[in-house]
Amino acid sequence: MPEKQSRLIIRFRNLLIIGLPYTIFYYPLDIYGGYPVLLFVAIWALWALFAWRRASVIPEETAWRRDSRQIRIAQALSPFQSVALLIAVVILLNLGTHGLLLGSLSADIFGMLMHPFMYPGILWALSRTGFACCAVAGITVSILVLKQRKTLRGVAAGGFWGFWMLVCLSLAAFTLFKLGPTRRACERMKTPPGMRLLLSRANIDALRGMEHTLPYAAAVDASRRVLFVSLKQTRRKPGGIVALQLPSGAPLHVLITDLPDNWNFSVNEFPERMAIDTKREQLYALVLSPGNNHLLVASYANRRLLLMSLIRLEAEPNNVYADEETGRIFVFYAGTTKYGFAVYDPQSHKKIHESNDFDFNGSAQHCVRDPETGNIFLTNIGQNKLIELDPRTMRVVRKLNQGNLLQGIAYDLRDGRLFASGPLSRTMEIKDRKTFRTQAVRKVRCGLADAAYDAQSDTVTVAGYTGALDVFTAHAPWRRTASLKIGRLLRNVEPDSQGRIYICSGCGVYEFTPGKTAE
Repeated sequence: MPEKQSRLIIRFRNLLIIGLPYTIFYYPLDIYGGYPVLLFVAIWALWALFAWRRASVIPEETAWRRDSRQIRIAQALSPFQSVALLIAVVILLNLGTHGLLLGSLSADIFGMLMHPFMYPGILWALSRTGFACCAVAGITVSILVLKQRKTLRGVAAGGFWGFWMLVCLSLAAFTLFKLGPTRRACERMKTPPGMRLLLSRANIDALRGMEHTLPYAAAVDASRRVLFVSLKQTRRKPGGIVALQLPSGAPLHVLITDLPDNWNFSVNEFPERMAIDTKREQLYALVLSPGNNHLLVASYANRRLLLMSLIRLEAEPNNVYADEETGRIFVFYAGTTKYGFAVYDPQSHKKIHESNDFDFNGSAQHCVRDPETGNIFLTNIGQNKLIELDPRTMRVVRKLNQGNLLQGIAYDLRDGRLFASGPLSRTMEIKDRKTFRTQAVRKVRCGLADAAYDAQSDTVTVAGYTGALDVFTAHAPWRRTASLKIGRLLRNVEPDSQGRIYICSGCGVYEFTPGKTAE
């Protein structure tokens, strides 16, 4: 009886070790809502109360003795409890995000199994040093477990707990990174040469309803001198879009993206990717919220954002593109429940075409327009593919497999070259526009996220999530001319075709002139 009850306590503790990091770190990552977290805490509290009451009759020297064979951190969950834990996790998260839809349950199970393998890879792309430290901690845990249990089962337990230590530390590091730098750290940082701070963290906190938000993406209308910046909440509140006057950076208008049919405290609602149609003076933004994603359509006539439509989307999208020639809006999907793209009419905002092309499955990251043909180039980091899409026929023209994971992409207007960034290899690939053949590869000093070409200085700027960016000449020998640091959580670089690039960083929005840095 005491031995059985002590095993119950150990398995409860192991349940906490396995499940608690996901609960703690998922909440600020905005992946799932707050209600599953509360359900998790309630289940663990009930289990703790039950375990304690059952163990109250165990003699103290038997239940908590350090050399007891049953009381060891190396003892993993039983197979039944492991399966039950995964099923409970998936059902609760599915209930909080989709309303318990059976169609998405299998996708959630697959995602739950894959997430432990994802975060160490993300940490490797962000920081080699951070990954090495977490790996050393995981190896240390494995060695300590093996010293206690020198059996084949102990080897398996040591490998499991060592890997789980790596996963938990990677998840914690990614969470701290994604929450962004502190405002005080941003104020101490000096603005690099060639840059000008347009919108600081203090300016953002002064915007009503946008306190504690971080810049996420940018879209610019250079002819009307207006810049749009999407703001993502670090707390459980709606995000928004701010319109800035150029070149002063003064805020013109703020549109809060508060979605209908969302529960309070449940999720963050924030505009992620944005696209702009300068001919029709319309802005499009993907407002993401688990199970309640929308395409926001707003007019910016007179440089004020006027909400025109909120289009409910079937699944979580990855990117949006507005084709100025046809006026069509392309929404790209790359999830486990839906992949391909949907096309919407610019007048009625109704869906006019849909493609379930499997080549978009993975993650359709960034896109750029070829001004000669009018086609769109997209990177799919999940399948290592470059895709060329014709917006007039709404069909895929080409799709070629690539040897490296590619994310950001930029187009050289002079020579017809493509510049694609590889986040895991930390390289920039120079490719021929017609054949997609790699002409050269250059190493960069940042975990890559996006790329932008500047015609006036004939340079390409590649930027990374770590807040660093490198500037290269857009012609042979593709020499690096600058390497700058502007704060963590850099996601998006937006060129304006007039010699300036707008950068969204965890420390604010910067205007960057590559020509000055190159000189």
